[in-house]
Amino acid sequence: MVGGTLAFFILFASAQAGLVAAGVLRMPIIVSFPFLAVLLAMGYELTRDVLRAAQLSHDLRESEERMTLAAEAAGVGVWVWNIARNQVWGSERWLGFFDSHPRLPQF
Repeated sequence: MVGGTLAFFILFASAQAGLVAAGVLRMPIIVSFPFLAVLLAMGYELTRDVLRAAQLSHDLRESEERMTLAAEAAGVGVWVWNIARNQVWGSERWLGFFDSHPRLPQF
């Protein structure tokens, strides 16, 4: 991310300098160090956030795998209710509890 930001800045500055040298733009040829600093700071923050999200995703996946192994070893079923979506997810063992018990008659 930081490398991409730097490459963009260098490309933009080169294009600007070329246009000034060709007479298309009338302005001084300067490198804007404050602009470069802002781009570097934004690139650093974005890179840090992306890396943190990837680490959290990896940790969550490991946690889910451990929970699944523990539930299978204990012989219990696991279910999760997403209230916002009104959806229920259940492990195979939990769903199996409903398949093995007779259903009540519907009236």
